[in-house]
Amino acid sequence: MERSATRRPGDLDLDWLDRHAARLDPHLRRHVADTLQGGPRWPAWLKGPVSALRSRRARFAVIVQLESTPGPEHASVQLSAFCAELARLGCRRVRHHLILGAASAHVDLQVLRRLAADPRVRRVWLDRPVRALLDVAAPSLRAPSVWQAGWTGS
Repeated sequence: MERSATRRPGDLDLDWLDRHAARLDPHLRRHVADTLQGGPRWPAWLKGPVSALRSRRARFAVIVQLESTPGPEHASVQLSAFCAELARLGCRRVRHHLILGAASAHVDLQVLRRLAADPRVRRVWLDRPVRALLDVAAPSLRAPSVWQAGWTGS
């Protein structure tokens, strides 16, 4: 359902979440919407100021994957420049992950909107704790065949 059809006075404009859905992780989209609109039902006269305050103060931990570039040397330079740009925009805890072709950072709402529209960005994920379960992870990496061959990692 389109958000604009149900928008009331004082609601934040979150249509950009739908416009850039292909680039934004579903968990991130839900987290942004819940952070900015969630909580108790506010009276109409208070909803606008509360939403504005939340949008200014909210920060989101994200992982940003860039579009692939030819050559590892070029990818390293591009990723370093992208991380420097994130730092200039006021992002916190900016780190680059060359093997993933991605950067992680704590970004505010305005930077998140810019990332969603940036053509250099392939995907933006919510950086959240995950647990790898060996019954799923090991077979997907073909680890049992490696273990049978005698490789144990020690």
